[in-house]
Amino acid sequence: MAQGLASMNVQDIHVVVTSNFAKTVAQMTGNTSYTADRGGGMVAAKTVSGPEGSVVVVNYDVLPSRPPADVQRILAHEGGHVLIDARSTEETSGNRDSTETDWEWCLKCLGAQAIVELRIERSLAELGYAAVEGTEPSSVEHSLLITNVEVVNAVIDPASDDPAHLQAALLTTLNHVTKMLAYIAAPLAAGQSIFSPALLSLEGRANWVDYVAPTWQQRTAFWSSIPSVTEPIPVRPWRTTLRDSAMLEQALLSNFGFAFSTLSDGRYGFYRTSSDDTFTQRLQRACKQTDTQPE
Repeated sequence: MAQGLASMNVQDIHVVVTSNFAKTVAQMTGNTSYTADRGGGMVAAKTVSGPEGSVVVVNYDVLPSRPPADVQRILAHEGGHVLIDARSTEETSGNRDSTETDWEWCLKCLGAQAIVELRIERSLAELGYAAVEGTEPSSVEHSLLITNVEVVNAVIDPASDDPAHLQAALLTTLNHVTKMLAYIAAPLAAGQSIFSPALLSLEGRANWVDYVAPTWQQRTAFWSSIPSVTEPIPVRPWRTTLRDSAMLEQALLSNFGFAFSTLSDGRYGFYRTSSDDTFTQRLQRACKQTDTQPE
Protein backbone atom coordinates (compact mmCIF):
# COMPACT_ATOMS: atom_id res chain seq x y z
CA MET A 1 0.00 0.00 0.00
CA ALA A 2 2.74 2.42 0.96
CA GLN A 3 4.37 1.96 -2.44
CA GLY A 4 1.24 3.09 -4.26
CA LEU A 5 0.93 6.24 -2.16
CA ALA A 6 4.65 6.91 -2.40
CA SER A 7 4.49 6.78 -6.20
CA MET A 8 2.28 9.88 -5.98
CA ASN A 9 4.62 11.50 -3.43
CA VAL A 10 2.08 11.07 -0.64
CA GLN A 11 3.50 10.39 2.81
CA ASP A 12 2.33 10.49 6.42
CA ILE A 13 -1.26 9.77 5.48
CA HIS A 14 -3.76 7.96 7.69
CA VAL A 15 -4.97 4.73 6.06
CA VAL A 16 -7.88 2.71 7.48
CA VAL A 17 -8.35 -0.86 6.26
CA THR A 18 -11.74 -2.21 7.26
CA SER A 19 -14.11 -5.06 6.47
CA ASN A 20 -16.96 -2.71 7.39
CA PHE A 21 -16.17 -0.34 4.56
CA ALA A 22 -19.53 1.20 3.70
CA LYS A 23 -20.46 1.85 7.33
CA THR A 24 -17.05 3.38 8.05
CA VAL A 25 -17.27 5.74 5.08
CA ALA A 26 -20.86 6.65 5.97
CA GLN A 27 -19.82 7.53 9.51
CA MET A 28 -16.82 9.57 8.40
CA THR A 29 -18.70 11.50 5.71
CA GLY A 30 -22.07 11.80 7.38
CA ASN A 31 -23.64 10.25 4.28
CA THR A 32 -25.89 7.60 5.80
CA SER A 33 -27.00 6.37 2.37
CA TYR A 34 -23.47 5.59 1.18
CA THR A 35 -23.03 2.18 -0.40
CA ALA A 36 -19.96 0.40 -1.77
CA ASP A 37 -21.96 -1.34 -4.50
CA ARG A 38 -21.35 0.14 -7.95
CA GLY A 39 -23.33 -2.31 -10.06
CA GLY A 40 -20.35 -3.86 -11.82
CA GLY A 41 -18.36 -4.30 -8.62
CA MET A 42 -17.45 -2.93 -5.22
CA VAL A 43 -15.63 0.25 -4.30
CA ALA A 44 -12.09 -0.69 -3.30
CA ALA A 45 -11.13 2.51 -1.49
CA LYS A 46 -12.24 6.05 -0.82
CA THR A 47 -10.42 9.17 0.35
CA VAL A 48 -12.33 11.13 2.97
CA SER A 49 -11.28 14.70 3.69
CA GLY A 50 -11.71 16.26 7.11
CA PRO A 51 -10.43 19.05 9.37
CA GLU A 52 -7.34 17.04 10.25
CA GLY A 53 -6.53 16.08 6.66
CA SER A 54 -7.36 13.21 4.36
CA VAL A 55 -7.98 9.62 5.40
CA VAL A 56 -7.79 6.79 2.88
CA VAL A 57 -10.34 4.10 3.70
CA VAL A 58 -9.65 0.73 2.08
CA ASN A 59 -12.23 -2.01 1.61
CA TYR A 60 -10.58 -5.09 3.12
CA ASP A 61 -13.17 -7.42 1.54
CA VAL A 62 -11.91 -6.47 -1.92
CA LEU A 63 -8.21 -6.98 -1.22
CA PRO A 64 -7.91 -10.83 -1.13
CA SER A 65 -9.09 -11.10 -4.75
CA ARG A 66 -6.62 -8.50 -6.02
CA PRO A 67 -2.95 -9.07 -6.91
CA PRO A 68 -0.39 -6.79 -5.23
CA ALA A 69 -0.05 -4.66 -8.38
CA ASP A 70 -3.78 -3.88 -8.29
CA VAL A 71 -3.64 -2.92 -4.62
CA GLN A 72 -0.70 -0.64 -5.33
CA ARG A 73 -2.65 0.99 -8.15
CA ILE A 74 -5.71 1.49 -5.95
CA LEU A 75 -3.62 3.33 -3.36
CA ALA A 76 -1.85 5.38 -6.04
CA HIS A 77 -5.24 6.53 -7.31
CA GLU A 78 -6.33 7.51 -3.81
CA GLY A 79 -3.03 9.35 -3.49
CA GLY A 80 -4.24 11.62 -6.27
CA HIS A 81 -7.31 12.52 -4.24
CA VAL A 82 -5.06 13.25 -1.27
CA LEU A 83 -3.00 15.67 -3.38
CA ILE A 84 -6.11 17.59 -4.44
CA ASP A 85 -7.45 17.71 -0.89
CA ALA A 86 -4.13 18.98 0.45
CA ARG A 87 -3.99 21.89 -1.98
CA SER A 88 -7.57 23.06 -1.24
CA THR A 89 -7.65 25.16 -4.41
CA GLU A 90 -9.06 22.65 -6.90
CA GLU A 91 -12.38 21.87 -5.28
CA THR A 92 -15.87 22.19 -6.72
CA SER A 93 -17.52 23.67 -3.65
CA GLY A 94 -17.20 27.42 -3.42
CA ASN A 95 -16.94 27.80 -7.18
CA ARG A 96 -20.58 28.40 -8.04
CA ASP A 97 -20.95 31.64 -9.98
CA SER A 98 -23.56 34.09 -8.71
CA THR A 99 -25.40 34.03 -12.05
CA GLU A 100 -25.52 30.24 -12.35
CA THR A 101 -28.83 28.44 -12.42
CA ASP A 102 -29.31 25.16 -10.57
CA TRP A 103 -28.95 23.17 -13.78
CA GLU A 104 -25.74 24.94 -14.76
CA TRP A 105 -24.29 24.26 -11.31
CA CYS A 106 -25.32 20.60 -11.54
CA LEU A 107 -23.53 20.16 -14.88
CA LYS A 108 -20.48 21.97 -13.53
CA CYS A 109 -20.33 19.53 -10.60
CA LEU A 110 -20.67 16.50 -12.90
CA GLY A 111 -17.91 17.83 -15.13
CA ALA A 112 -15.66 18.55 -12.16
CA GLN A 113 -15.98 15.00 -10.82
CA ALA A 114 -14.95 13.60 -14.19
CA ILE A 115 -11.99 15.98 -14.42
CA VAL A 116 -10.72 14.87 -11.01
CA GLU A 117 -10.76 11.25 -12.17
CA LEU A 118 -9.17 12.23 -15.49
CA ARG A 119 -6.28 14.09 -13.83
CA ILE A 120 -5.55 11.26 -11.42
CA GLU A 121 -5.70 8.57 -14.09
CA ARG A 122 -3.51 10.66 -16.38
CA SER A 123 -0.87 10.79 -13.66
CA LEU A 124 -1.08 7.05 -13.17
CA ALA A 125 -0.67 6.49 -16.91
CA GLU A 126 2.38 8.75 -16.92
CA LEU A 127 3.83 6.69 -14.06
CA GLY A 128 3.39 3.50 -16.06
CA TYR A 129 0.35 2.03 -14.32
CA ALA A 130 -2.00 -0.03 -16.47
CA ALA A 131 -5.27 1.51 -17.55
CA VAL A 132 -8.10 1.28 -15.05
CA GLU A 133 -10.60 -1.56 -15.24
CA GLY A 134 -13.52 -0.74 -17.48
CA THR A 135 -11.56 0.78 -20.34
CA GLU A 136 -11.08 -2.41 -22.34
CA PRO A 137 -13.34 -2.58 -25.45
CA SER A 138 -15.70 -5.22 -24.02
CA SER A 139 -16.34 -3.09 -20.91
CA VAL A 140 -16.81 0.09 -22.93
CA GLU A 141 -19.23 -1.80 -25.18
CA HIS A 142 -21.23 -2.90 -22.15
CA SER A 143 -21.22 0.62 -20.67
CA LEU A 144 -22.51 2.07 -23.93
CA LEU A 145 -25.24 -0.57 -24.03
CA ILE A 146 -26.27 0.37 -20.49
CA THR A 147 -26.23 4.03 -21.49
CA ASN A 148 -28.58 3.41 -24.38
CA VAL A 149 -30.89 1.22 -22.31
CA GLU A 150 -31.05 3.78 -19.50
CA VAL A 151 -31.79 6.66 -21.87
CA VAL A 152 -34.54 4.67 -23.61
CA ASN A 153 -36.01 3.50 -20.31
CA ALA A 154 -36.04 7.07 -19.01
CA VAL A 155 -38.05 8.19 -22.03
CA ILE A 156 -40.64 5.40 -21.96
CA ASP A 157 -41.01 5.33 -18.15
CA PRO A 158 -44.52 6.63 -17.32
CA ALA A 159 -43.03 8.42 -14.31
CA SER A 160 -41.08 10.58 -16.76
CA ASP A 161 -44.27 12.50 -17.45
CA ASP A 162 -42.83 14.46 -14.54
CA PRO A 163 -39.88 16.38 -16.04
CA ALA A 164 -38.08 16.28 -12.69
CA HIS A 165 -38.08 12.47 -12.78
CA LEU A 166 -36.83 12.42 -16.37
CA GLN A 167 -34.11 14.95 -15.56
CA ALA A 168 -32.89 13.00 -12.53
CA ALA A 169 -32.72 9.73 -14.46
CA LEU A 170 -30.79 11.22 -17.37
CA LEU A 171 -28.35 13.17 -15.21
CA THR A 172 -27.55 9.95 -13.35
CA THR A 173 -26.69 8.31 -16.67
CA LEU A 174 -24.77 11.39 -17.81
CA ASN A 175 -22.66 11.20 -14.64
CA HIS A 176 -21.75 7.56 -15.32
CA VAL A 177 -20.91 8.25 -18.96
CA THR A 178 -18.70 11.28 -18.39
CA LYS A 179 -16.64 9.37 -15.80
CA MET A 180 -16.28 6.43 -18.17
CA LEU A 181 -15.06 8.82 -20.85
CA ALA A 182 -12.57 10.29 -18.38
CA TYR A 183 -11.06 6.86 -17.77
CA ILE A 184 -10.81 6.27 -21.54
CA ALA A 185 -9.34 9.70 -22.25
CA ALA A 186 -6.74 9.71 -19.47
CA PRO A 187 -4.23 7.40 -21.20
CA LEU A 188 -4.82 9.29 -24.46
CA ALA A 189 -3.94 12.55 -22.72
CA ALA A 190 -0.74 10.86 -21.53
CA GLY A 191 0.16 9.96 -25.10
CA GLN A 192 -0.96 6.33 -24.95
CA SER A 193 -3.29 4.80 -27.53
CA ILE A 194 -5.35 2.35 -25.47
CA PHE A 195 -8.86 2.51 -26.90
CA SER A 196 -10.42 2.95 -30.34
CA PRO A 197 -14.13 2.80 -31.28
CA ALA A 198 -13.08 0.54 -34.15
CA LEU A 199 -12.62 -2.22 -31.56
CA LEU A 200 -16.33 -2.20 -30.76
CA SER A 201 -19.04 -4.32 -32.36
CA LEU A 202 -21.37 -2.87 -34.99
CA GLU A 203 -23.98 -2.03 -32.34
CA GLY A 204 -21.30 -0.74 -29.98
CA ARG A 205 -20.00 1.60 -32.65
CA ALA A 206 -23.56 2.74 -33.33
CA ASN A 207 -23.96 3.65 -29.64
CA TRP A 208 -20.60 5.43 -29.70
CA VAL A 209 -21.52 7.42 -32.82
CA ASP A 210 -24.91 8.28 -31.33
CA TYR A 211 -23.89 9.37 -27.84
CA VAL A 212 -20.15 10.11 -27.76
CA ALA A 213 -18.68 10.80 -31.20
CA PRO A 214 -20.32 14.20 -31.86
CA THR A 215 -18.37 15.79 -28.99
CA TRP A 216 -15.46 13.36 -28.52
CA GLN A 217 -12.89 15.45 -30.36
CA GLN A 218 -13.96 18.55 -28.45
CA ARG A 219 -13.80 16.62 -25.18
CA THR A 220 -10.37 15.08 -25.72
CA ALA A 221 -8.91 18.42 -26.84
CA PHE A 222 -10.25 20.16 -23.74
CA TRP A 223 -9.28 17.40 -21.34
CA SER A 224 -5.78 17.12 -22.83
CA SER A 225 -5.23 20.79 -21.96
CA ILE A 226 -5.79 20.07 -18.26
CA PRO A 227 -2.62 19.07 -16.36
CA SER A 228 -2.31 15.84 -14.45
CA VAL A 229 -3.03 15.79 -10.74
CA THR A 230 0.62 16.19 -9.74
CA GLU A 231 0.61 19.71 -11.23
CA PRO A 232 -1.42 22.28 -9.23
CA ILE A 233 -3.96 24.45 -11.02
CA PRO A 234 -4.23 28.06 -9.72
CA VAL A 235 -7.65 29.24 -8.58
CA ARG A 236 -8.52 31.46 -11.56
CA PRO A 237 -7.65 28.88 -14.28
CA TRP A 238 -9.45 26.21 -12.24
CA ARG A 239 -12.63 28.27 -12.20
CA THR A 240 -12.37 28.74 -15.96
CA THR A 241 -11.90 24.99 -16.36
CA LEU A 242 -15.03 24.34 -14.33
CA ARG A 243 -17.09 26.72 -16.47
CA ASP A 244 -15.83 25.09 -19.65
CA SER A 245 -16.58 21.65 -18.24
CA ALA A 246 -20.21 22.59 -17.64
CA MET A 247 -20.55 23.60 -21.29
CA LEU A 248 -18.98 20.31 -22.35
CA GLU A 249 -21.45 18.28 -20.31
CA GLN A 250 -24.28 20.38 -21.73
CA ALA A 251 -23.10 19.31 -25.20
CA LEU A 252 -23.03 15.66 -24.10
CA LEU A 253 -26.59 16.00 -22.81
CA SER A 254 -27.51 17.32 -26.25
CA ASN A 255 -26.07 14.10 -27.70
CA PHE A 256 -28.49 12.28 -25.42
CA GLY A 257 -31.29 14.28 -27.05
CA PHE A 258 -32.13 16.67 -24.22
CA ALA A 259 -31.50 20.26 -23.22
CA PHE A 260 -32.05 22.75 -20.42
CA SER A 261 -33.42 26.21 -21.07
CA THR A 262 -33.47 29.09 -18.62
CA LEU A 263 -36.75 30.98 -18.60
CA SER A 264 -37.21 34.73 -18.28
CA ASP A 265 -38.49 34.46 -14.72
CA GLY A 266 -35.35 32.63 -13.55
CA ARG A 267 -36.86 29.15 -13.63
CA TYR A 268 -35.73 26.57 -16.14
CA GLY A 269 -37.15 23.91 -18.40
CA PHE A 270 -35.89 20.45 -19.36
CA TYR A 271 -36.77 19.35 -22.87
CA ARG A 272 -36.40 16.47 -25.25
CA THR A 273 -34.75 17.68 -28.46
CA SER A 274 -34.26 14.49 -30.51
CA SER A 275 -36.93 13.09 -32.79
CA ASP A 276 -39.18 10.09 -32.28
CA ASP A 277 -37.25 8.36 -35.08
CA THR A 278 -34.00 8.72 -33.13
CA PHE A 279 -35.48 7.14 -30.02
CA THR A 280 -37.14 4.39 -32.04
CA GLN A 281 -33.75 3.49 -33.50
CA ARG A 282 -32.26 3.50 -30.00
CA LEU A 283 -35.02 1.23 -28.73
CA GLN A 284 -34.52 -1.18 -31.61
CA ARG A 285 -30.77 -1.24 -31.02
CA ALA A 286 -31.24 -1.87 -27.28
CA CYS A 287 -33.66 -4.72 -27.98
CA LYS A 288 -31.24 -6.30 -30.46
CA GLN A 289 -28.32 -6.14 -28.03
CA THR A 290 -30.34 -7.48 -25.09
CA ASP A 291 -32.28 -10.02 -27.16
CA THR A 292 -35.64 -8.62 -26.09
CA GLN A 293 -38.74 -7.44 -27.92
CA PRO A 294 -40.19 -3.91 -27.62
CA GLU A 295 -43.52 -3.77 -25.85
